[in-house]
Amino acid sequence: MTRIIADIKDKNDADTIYRVIKKFNGRVRKMTDEQWEDYILGLLAEEAEAEGGTVKREEISKIFKRHGINF
Repeated sequence: MTRIIADIKDKNDADTIYRVIKKFNGRVRKMTDEQWEDYILGLLAEEAEAEGGTVKREEISKIFKRHGINF
């Protein structure tokens, strides 16, 4: 499997690329910047848990605070 991650500013361009990938039966997902950050944060938490570790509340709080969310 090969992954392509693209940051496309123009919504119309993003929609066009989305449709092309779907046409080739590719699995494609559109995300906002916030959704992408949540996704990555979740992956990091899963990885830490799988390794028997934890993610400190302070670390998660820092990420949320950057987006104006007090956690």
